[in-house]
Amino acid sequence: MYNKYIGQAPKEKGFDLEKGLKKILSKKENWKEIDELLKAGDFLPKQRTSANGVIPHQMHQQELDRIIEKQAKYYPWLATENPATGERDRHQAKYELDQLVSFRIPYYVGPLVTPEVQKATSGAKFAWAKRKEDGEITPWNLWDKIDRAESAEAFIKRMTVKDTYLLNEDVLPANSLLYQKYNVLNELNNVRVNGRRLSVGIKQDIYTELFKKKKTVKASDVASLVMAKTRGVNKPSVEGLSDPKKFNSNLATYLDLKSIVGDKVDDNRYQTDLENIIEWCSVFEDGEIFADKLTEVEWLTDEQRSALVKKRYKGWGRLSKKLLTGIVDENGQRIIDLMWNTDQNFMQIVNQPVFKEQIDQLNQKAITNDGMTLRERVESVLDDAYTSPQNKKAIWQVVRVVEDIVKAVGNAPKSISIEFARNEGNKGEITRSRRTQLQKLFEDQAHELVKDTSLTEELEKAPDLSDRYYLYFTQGGKDMYTGDPINFDEISTKYDIDHILPQSFVKDDSLDNRVLVSRAENNKKSDRVPAKLYAAKMKPYWNQLLKQGLITQRKFENLTMDVDQNIKYRSLGFVKRQLVETRQVIKLTANILGSMYQEAGTDIIETRAGLTKQLREEFDLPKVREVNDYHHAVDAYLTTFAGQYLNRRYPKLRSFFVYGEYMKFKHGSDLKLRNFNFFHELMEGDKSQGKVVDQQTGELITTRDEVAKSFDRLLNMKYMLVSKEVHDRSDQLYGATIVTAKESGKLTSPIEIKKNRPVDLYGAYTNGTSAFMTIIKFTGNKPKYKVIGVPTTSAVGLKRVGKPGSESYNQELHRIIKSNPKVKKDFEIVVPHVSYSQLIVDGDCKFTLASDTYQHPATQLVLSKESMEIIADDFKFVKENTATADEQLVRVFDEIVNQMNHYFTIFDQRSNRQKVTKARDKFVSLPTESEYEGAKKTQVGKTEVITNLLMGLHANAAQGDLKVLGLSTFGFFQSPGGLNLSEDAMIVYQSPTGLFERRICLKDI
Repeated sequence: MYNKYIGQAPKEKGFDLEKGLKKILSKKENWKEIDELLKAGDFLPKQRTSANGVIPHQMHQQELDRIIEKQAKYYPWLATENPATGERDRHQAKYELDQLVSFRIPYYVGPLVTPEVQKATSGAKFAWAKRKEDGEITPWNLWDKIDRAESAEAFIKRMTVKDTYLLNEDVLPANSLLYQKYNVLNELNNVRVNGRRLSVGIKQDIYTELFKKKKTVKASDVASLVMAKTRGVNKPSVEGLSDPKKFNSNLATYLDLKSIVGDKVDDNRYQTDLENIIEWCSVFEDGEIFADKLTEVEWLTDEQRSALVKKRYKGWGRLSKKLLTGIVDENGQRIIDLMWNTDQNFMQIVNQPVFKEQIDQLNQKAITNDGMTLRERVESVLDDAYTSPQNKKAIWQVVRVVEDIVKAVGNAPKSISIEFARNEGNKGEITRSRRTQLQKLFEDQAHELVKDTSLTEELEKAPDLSDRYYLYFTQGGKDMYTGDPINFDEISTKYDIDHILPQSFVKDDSLDNRVLVSRAENNKKSDRVPAKLYAAKMKPYWNQLLKQGLITQRKFENLTMDVDQNIKYRSLGFVKRQLVETRQVIKLTANILGSMYQEAGTDIIETRAGLTKQLREEFDLPKVREVNDYHHAVDAYLTTFAGQYLNRRYPKLRSFFVYGEYMKFKHGSDLKLRNFNFFHELMEGDKSQGKVVDQQTGELITTRDEVAKSFDRLLNMKYMLVSKEVHDRSDQLYGATIVTAKESGKLTSPIEIKKNRPVDLYGAYTNGTSAFMTIIKFTGNKPKYKVIGVPTTSAVGLKRVGKPGSESYNQELHRIIKSNPKVKKDFEIVVPHVSYSQLIVDGDCKFTLASDTYQHPATQLVLSKESMEIIADDFKFVKENTATADEQLVRVFDEIVNQMNHYFTIFDQRSNRQKVTKARDKFVSLPTESEYEGAKKTQVGKTEVITNLLMGLHANAAQGDLKVLGLSTFGFFQSPGGLNLSEDAMIVYQSPTGLFERRICLKDI
């Protein structure tokens, strides 16, 4: 009960400490006293509450000073005055001892070592301090040795990113005068009044007469001003704002400064100083440093400095001063000038060839540095790039893959094709309103779910479709964890938006990782995952929402995922999706690759994602992610084909496809090109009769038949290289699950939550984590090999004793392994370091290591094109061909089982292969699709069984639920006592592409 009270164990619904204690202690002699304390809220007070705040620092110091003064007559040295040179320090700390006790290194100083010294000594990049002079740093001379202002500025600058477009340029503060002007003009240039864009003159009047006079500009303000300027009779409608009632942007900083420095804010002579002041205000949270910096601006009065030092600006933009004001078109107009003098928005301007060319040239210059290696150049660019660490890592993988291919081929590529993920042609589709989307779903796919509810009427009257309301409708008006109806009128007060996979596991704020649930249920769930708590009851309903298009496949997978086993796999998938979804990241990749192979003349060809989709549809190439990982290779091939085809078929349009080549298009012509069907000659029935001819030479480039044959060969390939990135872990020290004291007795090796907290009183962690693995051999007559994890808690100490391979390192590693309860015999270390996802081939078994006890299959399932077509698009074929559906699904089942029996030896564990094979008759007797009574599933169908078969056979961490065939879990391979290997087992070390590999047999080591 106490564990639940202090939050060390999950509380059940309706937990009440007072009632619980009354049951246990009401007959005790001192119950009356305890009861009074309970009612007063003074029984068992928690340490971690706001009511238990720390005593003010000044009171501690006053007490210390009195002690010093009284004891100084016995110990005179205690009263030594503070030797610090700073007047502020001496004022706040009278004595040397005061300074020692109260001394703290400010957060903005960080490690007391310069970046240069840290890099030279340890290779790390975590320091930013700026020195005034060398020498030892003490609590009394910190500001004599460290430059306070420069260190604080470096602290902030290292956390701000570079321009989204220009690689080496610092972004502007979000409250910069220039950046706020850009935001306002960009919003104004997107506004429509009565369906038309604002004229330049009216727009400038709105800017001057509204934005320069008030911080919040409403749509009604604009309407009134337009009516007055145009002498209209009726008030016009204002559209194009993200908030229909008001503008999101403003000139708040301009108005602030206007009230302090007056007309100087409009005088160009003072703009540089004012922008510096805004930057200092954004950088320095310490008002004293800001005040010092303001003394550098000589024209400021003391009164103005006092007013400015009270201001606090926060946040940074995504564009630089150089981008907005440092590059010009052929008329000498800067981007910010064009935003003022035309009705074009930022995206229209920045994508003009004249600016794109300059941006790319500046980026190439930033990347090209003859004094640096390729790795150093790429690292330098990525360190400052405007993108997430996951995307930077993914770009590094792209660079390594290209290098690997170049190494295999022996020369630089003639061209590299890069797919741009977002298809401009579908932009309207992407941005359509949530309300329209839901109305269409309710009318079509989800009609059965909503027909007996009030959802359609509630959708009409919903005040807005914020995330909270949108989740309500996509959940069918029910709590996603309990299935209880949600009270529409209490959505804002009694319900929470919860992350399905907790933020401690995956930083995913998308709607695919959020649900609307009751506040009580959210508190009960805490940091656990819904799969363990609610899937047994709610999975059929979740599945129904999935089938009716109200939730995505990804959301369904999040809801049903066992994080303990799948989180690493999913987090890597999240990284890949981020790369695909980020247009600027692909631009950055094009910059880097263009720089790498500039001298070789390699063309970087940019293709739209819609082109590969078009090829798949035209040539009937099904994409089924559930079967294997080959779809990545097929997509890459189609991207390359598209790039080569465009380059050869349309040489005059190279500037439209090839990175670094530019041509001026007439206004609107580039939009026509985006919508043009570049593959029309390959389309069935085209007048070209399937022949593609070079329009200049008359040479036959290719034919539809040739292309179709090459695609068929690709799709029918039985073997493709698949490689997985190996990695070590350095995140959490223990498994996320904490069990109660009672439950800890069931664990073989419970781990204390904190030192000196017995598990039988405070509960325990269920397991520790491993940083990496080792392979050991037990000495004796018959060699036995075992995979053993090296605890994350020991890995840090292991690094300190010496370099890997050194005698001290090996001795410490031996000691760590020996302390493992699984190791009870004498042993020798065969392979000291084995990473997660390491590929191992043991006889006919091919797998990757998920831990020292878990294996993931590494064999790729290959099915015929006919079977792929049946499975594709959530069994679309089955829904459209109900007469033959059962027969076709049985054929698919037979093919999957046949492939499993031939190539998936690992599934002999727990007799998986035999059980599935024998269950054929059970499968045949099942209905085509799963059957439901309301939200309750009454019978599993053939399509669901095949889906779960594919999940279990896929070369990843997913498992299939085949209870209907007599298997509780399918694809789950664990050896609780530790994974054993034969002497013939081979460790396969692969290059990034898998083109190069090195195999080491354990018996040969």
